[in-house]
Amino acid sequence: MATRSPRDLRVAFVSQRQTDFPGQLWVHAQRYLRRVPRCMFAAFEADTPGWGKALRAWRPSGILVHLAYRCLLGPCRRLGVPMVNTCTLLRGLDVLTVGPDNRQVGRLAADHLIEKGCRHFAFLGARRLLYSEQRHEGFLGRLEERGFGLEVGEFAADMMDIQRGGPLSPGTRACLRWLEGLPPLTGILVSDDYVGLTLCDLARMAGVDLATRHRVVSGHDRHAPSVPDLTGVRIPEDRWGRRAAEVLVDMARGGAPPEGPILIPPTGVVERESTAQVAVADEVVRQAVLHIQAHVQDRLDVATVARVVARGRRALEKRFRRSLGRSVLEEIHRVRLERARMLLAETDLTVEAVAWEVGFREARQLRRLFLRHEGRTPGAYRDQFRIR
Repeated sequence: MATRSPRDLRVAFVSQRQTDFPGQLWVHAQRYLRRVPRCMFAAFEADTPGWGKALRAWRPSGILVHLAYRCLLGPCRRLGVPMVNTCTLLRGLDVLTVGPDNRQVGRLAADHLIEKGCRHFAFLGARRLLYSEQRHEGFLGRLEERGFGLEVGEFAADMMDIQRGGPLSPGTRACLRWLEGLPPLTGILVSDDYVGLTLCDLARMAGVDLATRHRVVSGHDRHAPSVPDLTGVRIPEDRWGRRAAEVLVDMARGGAPPEGPILIPPTGVVERESTAQVAVADEVVRQAVLHIQAHVQDRLDVATVARVVARGRRALEKRFRRSLGRSVLEEIHRVRLERARMLLAETDLTVEAVAWEVGFREARQLRRLFLRHEGRTPGAYRDQFRIR
């Protein structure tokens, strides 16, 4: 049997087989590890008999673990090697964690729903889960800054069998009463796509047209097969997985562990059917906003939008102020800024190309918009998302 060189790195990936999500992170972590000299890795499924013994025999230099269950912690910790956790479900683990900035997720969702015209807000998630609580905290904090309140619902464990039919569980009936009691056009943040998918199924069973009655955002955009198609906050899983691997390799080579947790900022909100329409009663304003969203890459101006909805410019401005609290031009700039943020965070397009994609003739126009609203240049905004 070949002997192990002191310079070799062995990274173990530990998770439960029934937890599918870490597989996405592991792909990005492994892409990084394949470029690390003299590094090998192996996966260990913690619901496989004898996994702890196999892990010890393999003698890892470090462990990437998705701590969705506390029972994984002991066998990993007893090996005495560096360990990085990529899961934000549990509190009080005392393990370096690399994960999304969940409070920022909540803040982005609040900003999006406020900009869509919502004036009533609600949150649905599982209170026992850390990431759900943090997204709730960020959502509530931003709403309170803007003078709004929040209705909170509980996603109960017995709601998970909703698609199997039969009598509704107590938790499901309580959630249905909560949903039916919300004011029209409430902006709802669900903690993740699974909760969002369950809410959409529940609304459909109850005969509630969720896309018309409310506006819904998922706290983690994984594009679940929901009806309506869910808007979601984009969490960059490539950066999440790679950053976890980078930190673990540095620690395995003797580097000091960073003061954690390490937070990965969300890159923006991906808008889909569940928030496509602004939450206002004025049909003229709704149609104008839909036109702006569909043609933001064009050389849009206020006169063009007014002509499309067959209204005078002054009359349309009054409708926008009354319904959304902003002018038509401010809405055009809002949509352009939202698209530009996403392109800067998720693509390698030059600033000049991004400016062109969102309807500007020159990059300096985009630069002025960013300085006014973000307090920094487009390049400085992009820097926060770069993998270091």
